[in-house]
Amino acid sequence: MERFRQTHRSNNKGASAPYFFCFINRSMKKRASVFPNMVTYVPIRRRDWVLKISIFKDHSILIVGYNVYTFSTVVKQFDNADLAASFVDFLVEQEEL
Repeated sequence: MERFRQTHRSNNKGASAPYFFCFINRSMKKRASVFPNMVTYVPIRRRDWVLKISIFKDHSILIVGYNVYTFSTVVKQFDNADLAASFVDFLVEQEEL
């Protein structure tokens, strides 16, 4: 995990992924799986949605979510952490998709 943090500190391409994970608490960060090119976090639940978030090669963010009541599924990829965070907020606020 430390290698992941060092990579993001040295990469100044605008918004980086650590800012995106402000809603993930520290215990979840400790349980993240780190692979050579990807960091994937444990699924989190926000309201009716279960979200699985992964970062590939320090810049591509994948969000997979499903609604626990309607079984709607959403898969989105972002290159910008701010857009990814906005999408999560938008998705959670939606009554139905």
